[in-house]
Amino acid sequence: MLVALFISSVSALAEDRPSQSSANYVPSLGDLMAAIQLRHSKLWYTAKLRNWPLADYELEQLYINLKEATRFYSNIPATSDMSVLDRSAGHVGEAIKTKDSKKFR
Repeated sequence: MLVALFISSVSALAEDRPSQSSANYVPSLGDLMAAIQLRHSKLWYTAKLRNWPLADYELEQLYINLKEATRFYSNIPATSDMSVLDRSAGHVGEAIKTKDSKKFR
């Protein structure tokens, strides 16, 4: 009888909690900025070690994180002009593709 009572109370608690799907999740701006900072560091280290495939991956992930920040937080000043980011990412991407450490710096 105790087991049945425990199971019914657990199922009642589960029904009370709103289901949170990943589609509704919005990371905090601080979390996004921490991820961006980490990606930036990884990008620098991968290029320093001349691991160009990993550098390319980190650049792509960094760019995605920045775009997510502007999509979720459209009220921050950086969202008004992303052309600077696009140009910078293009230059870094070109240096990675040509495996040019000097140009990367």
